[in-house]
Amino acid sequence: MVVLSDRDYRALMEAGRLKIVPEPEDHDLQPASIEIRMGRETWITNFKLPTFDIGLLRRFGKRYFIKDGEDLTLYPGLVYYVKSLAEFEIPVPAKTEGRSSLGRLGVSVKAVNRSHKYIEANHKGPLWFVIEAHAFPVKIYPGTAICHLVLRDPANMDIMPSAEVAAAYGRSFALYPANGEGLLDLGAVARGNALQLTLAEMELKRGVDRGRPFDIRAEADEGDYFESVDIGAEGVVMEAGRFYLAHARERVMVNNEVVGFLQQLDPESGILAHWEAGLFDPGFVGQPVLEMMQFGKANLLLFPGQEIGKLVFERLSRPSARGYGDFKGKAGKGKYYAQSGTVTSRIYME
Repeated sequence: MVVLSDRDYRALMEAGRLKIVPEPEDHDLQPASIEIRMGRETWITNFKLPTFDIGLLRRFGKRYFIKDGEDLTLYPGLVYYVKSLAEFEIPVPAKTEGRSSLGRLGVSVKAVNRSHKYIEANHKGPLWFVIEAHAFPVKIYPGTAICHLVLRDPANMDIMPSAEVAAAYGRSFALYPANGEGLLDLGAVARGNALQLTLAEMELKRGVDRGRPFDIRAEADEGDYFESVDIGAEGVVMEAGRFYLAHARERVMVNNEVVGFLQQLDPESGILAHWEAGLFDPGFVGQPVLEMMQFGKANLLLFPGQEIGKLVFERLSRPSARGYGDFKGKAGKGKYYAQSGTVTSRIYME
């Protein structure tokens, strides 16, 4: 698959083929995606609908229009159907990917189009999303960036094959040990056309609902929302239905010619690592933080060195003009650039 780079987003918008109203800010355009922001119209239910239908929402949901100065507090156990701030005309196939800053808070954001995260070419109109809090209440606001829109080249829809992965390893992308010394051997990390990631020998952070909403606009005390769980040599039990943060042993490098996506290693396990935000931007460097939940009924044993996810890669249509490390803000570079260890959400830096 070939993903369009930021240069092509600009070209499509300048040509009037990609239309976003209101127009996005410059910082909304990422190296291989564009951020989608939350609008004001929300429907709240206590269950998920079998299919997205405004008629069903009118029957079973409660409409809420967020006014100026107000927030929307997401409570675990409730389901929020949220309309995008912008209207779109999208000329090529696209997909949506969650944002790490919300995923690290246990917030999932899923598109509710006919093909879920995938959007057909020539889509016109707003986009709708189903949002849930899985760990503790989270306070968000109209205009909050909730996910990424990723545009794809319809002429090339295949993930990078294993032969190309082997040729590009060490140049376009690479895995290093946590100390950054020496490239990990491809034979040890390759799994077909993917690179495996393993669970680090460090503590997990488990989300705790103490009844206080996490306000995304304010820096919070980590201990108010997370508790530490040590991973000993014998492993640790991951409780079903609980939200955890961890990190991979490996350090990842992605250059500005490719984009990475972290996928579930084993669909049969029930565990989803990086279940919300799996996009690795061009220019990213650092240890991946894993957002993990066990959606089955049984608890799971986790142990250090366990294979926990796999990275696949897609070529960019052309090298991105900016890399993840080029974005400036309160954090200097990208908020998670060169991150090490289990880093919690830095959404307050936006």
